[in-house]
Amino acid sequence: MSTFTEKEIEYLRGQLLGRLATVGHDGSPHVVPIGFRLGQEDAAIEIGGHALKGSKKWRNMEATRASPSSSTISSG
Repeated sequence: MSTFTEKEIEYLRGQLLGRLATVGHDGSPHVVPIGFRLGQEDAAIEIGGHALKGSKKWRNMEATRASPSSSTISSG
């Protein structure tokens, strides 16, 4: 079962680029472009990119795992 409606799925499949907003260790916002796709059964947005695991966005996401403070935006 999908987390998204059919209209949302159609919109997300038509997007090539999104933005990931996270909060840095000092509380400042960090907004970066990301590549993404819908995961299996359209249940989640999967984020990827070159050297993602060593990036600031990855560190911010890891740091906020216990207290989520990130957002993903797609725009046409």
